[in-house]
Amino acid sequence: MQVKVRGIVLQTTPYRESSIIAAIFTDQLGLQSYLVNGVRKKGSKFPASIFHPLAVVEMVVYHSNKAGLKRIADIQVLQHLHGITTHPIKSSIAIFLHELLHKILKEEEPDLQLFDFLISSIGILEVQEPINSSFHLQFMVQLTRYLGFFPHGEIADNLFYFDLQEGVFKESVPLHPLYLEGSAAVILQLCARYPLSMPIPQLLNKSEKKNFLESLLLFFQMHRHHFGTINSLKVLDEIWN
Repeated sequence: MQVKVRGIVLQTTPYRESSIIAAIFTDQLGLQSYLVNGVRKKGSKFPASIFHPLAVVEMVVYHSNKAGLKRIADIQVLQHLHGITTHPIKSSIAIFLHELLHKILKEEEPDLQLFDFLISSIGILEVQEPINSSFHLQFMVQLTRYLGFFPHGEIADNLFYFDLQEGVFKESVPLHPLYLEGSAAVILQLCARYPLSMPIPQLLNKSEKKNFLESLLLFFQMHRHHFGTINSLKVLDEIWN
C-alpha cells in the first residue's frame, strides 16, 4: 500500500556501498526506517543531500504492518533549510537536536502534535536572526511537554528548587542531590514559558549554562529509559566557546 506522508529525517546509516537506512519520523506513521538504494551514486533518483539532519520531506512510501525496513516510492524536500545547513551555529544546534530526537523518538505510533511542534521548531531555527543562544535549552524543556514529563508547578516567592526526579518545583531542598536551585531553576521556568522565537534573559554565564544543559540531559535520562549520552555535546561546547 502506498501512503503519502510528511517526515523529518532523524538518522542515516550507511548500507553496503551506495545505500543508506534512513530513520524518519512521519506525521501519519510515526518513526519508520527506510532502505534507500544508490543515494551515493551519480544521478541518483534520491541523492544523499536530501537526507541531511532534520530535513523536512514529503514522501510516498510503500507501507505495511509487517516489521522491517520499508521503501520510498518518491521523496521531495518540503522545507529548504539553507540557513541550518550553511550557518555553523545553526548547523551545530541542528546536529545536537538531531541526535537528541533520534534517542528520544522510538515509537512507531504517530503523534501529530509532537510532529507539528518539531516542524515549527525547525522552521524557527531556520529563519531566526540573530540566533538565540538558548534555543536548544528552550527546545529541550518544551519538548518534555510532548514526552510526558513537563515541569510541574512554577517558581513563586518561596519556590526556589526544581526536583529533577519528581519533575516539580519545590519550596524546600529535596532529600537528594538531583535538583536545580536559584537562577538555574528560574531559567528552567523561563525555558518553559518563552516561545522559541523569543530568547530568554541571559541569567547564566557560560559555565553555568553548560551545567544547566548537563542537568537537562540528566533530566531526560531519568525520565526516558535507554536515553544514553549525547556525543554532539562537544560540538556545542566548541561553537559557544
